[in-house]
Amino acid sequence: MSNPQVAILMLTSFIFLVLLGFPVAFTLMAMGSALGFIIT
Repeated sequence: MSNPQVAILMLTSFIFLVLLGFPVAFTLMAMGSALGFIIT
């Protein structure tokens, strides 16, 4: 995945998870680790 695609995926998943009610810290932690494993 290219950098703009990763940024759009992270932004949309962040907004979606925060609107579902997950705390911001746990959302950022989960997104960072999950997308880190996907990208590398």
